[in-house]
Amino acid sequence: MAGQSIERREVLRILTLAAGAATFPCFSKWSFACGHINNTLAQIKPAVYQPLFFTAPEYAMIERLTDIIIPTDDTPGAREAGASEFIDLMVSRDPNPQEGFRTGLSWLNSHSQNNLCKAFLSLNPNKQVTLLESLAYKRKFRPGEEHGANSSV
Repeated sequence: MAGQSIERREVLRILTLAAGAATFPCFSKWSFACGHINNTLAQIKPAVYQPLFFTAPEYAMIERLTDIIIPTDDTPGAREAGASEFIDLMVSRDPNPQEGFRTGLSWLNSHSQNNLCKAFLSLNPNKQVTLLESLAYKRKFRPGEEHGANSSV
């Protein structure tokens, strides 16, 4: 195969990772990702998931944040795709992002409490989105949110 230089060792590494991922509790969600969306016979019973890294409150925030970013509409969203489970798995296996995730979730909750007198998950969905938009978009930035703002958008 011209122009493709994948080594046998790399193929074995990929296959090993895939085999390991197959044992992950929510892999059933991912294995049907390319199936027929409207096929009611292929609906997957949600797995009971126990977070590997996040505490229960942190994991609930991850679930809500992924749901806001990729909501369920005419097609499956982040919840059906197992995005929060995947994030938990990846963060549990790599210590580098762990502190950043914990700090960020804690900051978001404190920021919500300080500005709206409620924890993030206690806000109604519209207020959650409004709070996040001021952090995500320069044009909606508010002074005092420097630590949570994304300066590139």
